[in-house]
Amino acid sequence: MISVVDPQASGASGDMLIAALIDAGADPEIPHHIAQILTDQGHPTHVQIERTHTEIGPATRVKVHDHPVPTRELPTLLEKTLRELDPPPTARKIAQRALQLLLEAEKKVHDRKHPHLHELASTDTILDITATATLLTDLNVQAAHVLPPATGTGTVRTEHGTLPVPTPATLQILKDWEVGHVPEGPGELLTPTGAALLRAIHEELPRPTPPYTPKRIGQGAGTKELPDRPNVLRIILCEPTRKPHHTIKIIETSIDDADGETVGEALNQLMQLKHVKDVELIHGMGKKGRPRFIIRVITEDLPEIETQVFKELFRWTGTLGARIYRCHRITAERRITRTEDGVRIKESKFEDVRHAKPEWEDVKEHVDDETAPLTRARLLKPDD
Repeated sequence: MISVVDPQASGASGDMLIAALIDAGADPEIPHHIAQILTDQGHPTHVQIERTHTEIGPATRVKVHDHPVPTRELPTLLEKTLRELDPPPTARKIAQRALQLLLEAEKKVHDRKHPHLHELASTDTILDITATATLLTDLNVQAAHVLPPATGTGTVRTEHGTLPVPTPATLQILKDWEVGHVPEGPGELLTPTGAALLRAIHEELPRPTPPYTPKRIGQGAGTKELPDRPNVLRIILCEPTRKPHHTIKIIETSIDDADGETVGEALNQLMQLKHVKDVELIHGMGKKGRPRFIIRVITEDLPEIETQVFKELFRWTGTLGARIYRCHRITAERRITRTEDGVRIKESKFEDVRHAKPEWEDVKEHVDDETAPLTRARLLKPDD
């Protein structure tokens, strides 16, 4: 299952993420179970889940009645809760990363060796983090696409006094995050916990390969009434769309001032990148009559893949730019079989047309006194 997390209009908080996931079909007993674990550890916690109606339709709202916890005890409490809860490894990583982001942000904002989370130092933070992570895996979410969250604008009152929105801690969590954010909306829309969870989900779950088809929508309502928009976070559960045509990305650049050794190494490094399908080198003529190389990289159609590719192009060639375009690709069915003596045969089929060809590495091993074409023909069975 693919999850599209949509906090573009009203931001995100831990409670809203839990509510949206439950609204999308996750087990509502999970937050109650976590609250009981925290209560059994001496931190009375209670969860209230209710249905509500918003401007964009029915939604779920979650309220957590929490208990204060000293900041220094939060990592230990998280590990105790995870040990008792025993979630899948992915959920554990999301929860641990979210708390790490919160603590690191607080230390940087206040320039302290030991962070102090003030309003966030409670069981609500632990419940938000562990429940969100566990509910995602309960829905069998294998990949996630997180959209840029609305942070809100204006100011908010805290224990530190009146602070600008986004608050320093939230802004620190968003720093250097390539997803970005939308600075609009009244008041504080994106809480530090919401920001940490969004970033942890983005970092710990792979990006889905488009296209994908929406199947279920979960809406998590916040507690505040907003004057100009519904206070709702959406979780859109999708499945991959099966189509005969697939899209790929092509990233290419032209260079006329690099030597052959540099170009050769660039091609080698580009081929090592994950999700790169092929790399082509084309010779051409550039301005001022200079010979030039066109390096063309064919990749899967994934968000941000062009950034990874261009980084290597720039590292090895110094090129100042690249062209990026998306195109459709049609493919034949393919599989590898083996003959009785271990020769690999690449078989392909498109509609009623079939093709078979032995792998070249295996052909070389069998070439003796005959030519390579004869060896290749001999290695194929007559009925192939």
